[in-house]
Amino acid sequence: MTSQRRPNIVLIIVDSLRSDRLSCYGYETRTTPCLDDLASESLVFENAISPSGWTRASFSSIFTGTYPSKNNHGESPEMFPTMMQILRPHGYKTFGMTDNFFVKPLCIGFDEFLYVTRRSMARIAYSRDVRHFFEIAYTVARHRTLSNINNVVKNIVAKKWLDRNKGKRFFMFMDYSVHWPYDPPKQFLGRLPEGVTGEDLRNARRDVYELITDMSGKNLTILQSLYNGQVGYFDSCLSQMVGHLKSLDLWDNTLLIVTSDHGDLLGEHGLLTH
Repeated sequence: MTSQRRPNIVLIIVDSLRSDRLSCYGYETRTTPCLDDLASESLVFENAISPSGWTRASFSSIFTGTYPSKNNHGESPEMFPTMMQILRPHGYKTFGMTDNFFVKPLCIGFDEFLYVTRRSMARIAYSRDVRHFFEIAYTVARHRTLSNINNVVKNIVAKKWLDRNKGKRFFMFMDYSVHWPYDPPKQFLGRLPEGVTGEDLRNARRDVYELITDMSGKNLTILQSLYNGQVGYFDSCLSQMVGHLKSLDLWDNTLLIVTSDHGDLLGEHGLLTH
């Protein structure tokens, strides 16, 4: 492939995303309209198997193309070159960001990298661009929760970076999460069963180890519905990024990869999370 034809690459990894909760993989509820639309015009892998059941080992395998048994389960980040290190000599400007403590040490080879923390989120919120402050404030007011604000900040940062680098060949990595505790914004709580009260939600969101010993049918149904809502929220964030790529006229020359590091147990084998 000639350098002129090499596409931009956007890698989005979603922590704890189960394929069987995605409508593009046959789930009866349409949880992911944006991902469904992408799947209809994309290559969909139907037999993809995670290399590991936890984040660090799986991300290390994705970044290096090696099995956890080879990369020391992500405990030795510099053992193998990452895709970022491989792409840079081929003219790719590389950018990545994560808010995951386990992923941060694996992010080797980025020209620019942001570890999203409360301090960095506050710095972005109170930057000179007042639009960022109002976007974050609007999201908090609309969703009535701070638990997902990091995704809003990631999208703000990613869009700004794309605006600055749209004329270059680039590789961009960002992650989202549908990880426990499942706390989707209020607008996605419509996926809950009818009649669920605030007390029901509090009971279902107890400490996960306590819940394993008390997985009543009601608690489990609520948890599964909350998980679906979290998946729906991720899809809405993805939709914003797809829209921005299209608005910058980058879509036709961008390879977008959406994947997960592993899934999450939702009562199978009497267990939760991973």
